[in-house]
Amino acid sequence: MLVREPTHTDSDRPFLEFETLTLAPFDRRLIDPTLLGEADTALLDGYHAEILQQIAPHLPADAKKWLQTACAPLNKA
Repeated sequence: MLVREPTHTDSDRPFLEFETLTLAPFDRRLIDPTLLGEADTALLDGYHAEILQQIAPHLPADAKKWLQTACAPLNKA
């Protein structure tokens, strides 16, 4: 992660922001979606969508198919 100055501030205290430098999907086998709240699920699904957007166009078909499966939105049971 890269630390950077915030783009906006809503407080009198100074804050820093973080920027992701590497993109890799989380291993879905290690995630229990029933334990995640809506905000957590949205954050994870958004991160995986960004991975697909930035990396998938540069991959061969077989790797792209794997990445699409790895980055599919979580299904909450």
